[in-house]
Amino acid sequence: MSSLKTVKARIDQQAIKKANELGIEFNHFTFHDLKRNGVTDTSGNKQEASGHRNASMLNIYDVKPSLVRPAGE
Repeated sequence: MSSLKTVKARIDQQAIKKANELGIEFNHFTFHDLKRNGVTDTSGNKQEASGHRNASMLNIYDVKPSLVRPAGE
């Protein structure tokens, strides 16, 4: 596991450097964030795609906000 953390730290360092060069803010992320994003972006059966056995666990990973109408409509 320590080798994975080392690789992630190197990726973060490169991303921070590149963000600074481009003048943009670097937002730290984890592999858990990638999983959440993948589940949220899935358009098919999210429970099957995520491998979760029940909907309550899936709800932790599915973080897509509800769509609302723009103000004034």
